[in-house]
Amino acid sequence: MSSKPSPGIPEALAALALCLLASGGAALAAGEGFDRAVRGLGRECVNAASTACAASTFQLADTNGDGRADLAELSTLNDRLRVWTRANAESVPPADLEALNLGFVLIDSIGLQNWIALYDTDGDGALTLAEATADLRLDRRPVPELVRSRELVDWPRLRQRFGAMSYIFDYLGIR
Repeated sequence: MSSKPSPGIPEALAALALCLLASGGAALAAGEGFDRAVRGLGRECVNAASTACAASTFQLADTNGDGRADLAELSTLNDRLRVWTRANAESVPPADLEALNLGFVLIDSIGLQNWIALYDTDGDGALTLAEATADLRLDRRPVPELVRSRELVDWPRLRQRFGAMSYIFDYLGIR
């Protein structure tokens, strides 16, 4: 198996508020709970419908359960996921580790607040599940199947949304 990340995974992570990772927001309260949530979510996303994966991922970000993920919640998830990635780097498959790190580069390059603004269609400063997944083509198939078929990301729509900033995808060699 190649260590090159699968096309679409980093974008999916970011679009899902570091959308590739569901035990809900309470998992953020404890390190062990967060580890269990991320690992469980990984299993779910490999086996369950991509729509269920997205909902569980969003639930992990939406710590107060109001149906919206704001900058504070997404920043916390981003920080926790970075710590988790560093702590588990040796046990994460190389392709997944590369995809996670590429997702972090995208977030850092664009800025989390700017990323939210690109998807926040109602202007409330937070993302709903529908907003966060607007450029993803989710259905009953699991995420890996959508990635293999290159159907996970609606690339024209994503590039249109990012406009001049879409150069970052080319620069990083993403699709």
